[in-house]
Amino acid sequence: MKACEYLKENFKPIGNAYIKKNPDIEIISLTTVDGFSVCHILNGAASIEEDKLAATTSTLYAVANAVSNQILGKGFNINFIETEAGNFALVGLKLSTTEFVLTLSTGKQMNIASVRLIIKRLSQEITDAYSNSL
Repeated sequence: MKACEYLKENFKPIGNAYIKKNPDIEIISLTTVDGFSVCHILNGAASIEEDKLAATTSTLYAVANAVSNQILGKGFNINFIETEAGNFALVGLKLSTTEFVLTLSTGKQMNIASVRLIIKRLSQEITDAYSNSL
């Protein structure tokens, strides 16, 4: 099964479990690195257009990758944005030969350390679930 097909069928239950445990999570989104939405989950009142979210997160991912590789000379890990309203993180995710961008947006109650821990665990769980399905 191709990665996109697998994710469209299996991403929501995994993401919803994280939202249930962490109600301050507002958005969990998965997009391709070239800006196409695969799946996203909105918690509560959060609202955003899928195509705009996919375009902005893939662009931010590309910029973070460029900075990481060209300026710092190291591989990209996680990108954070901290605002007065909450936190936003994105991480690259590679399943088989396809690359994705996993995005997590939270309210202001969740600190950056928690956001980092959750997005790393979520990305690992998605990767493991996909690997086990092969």
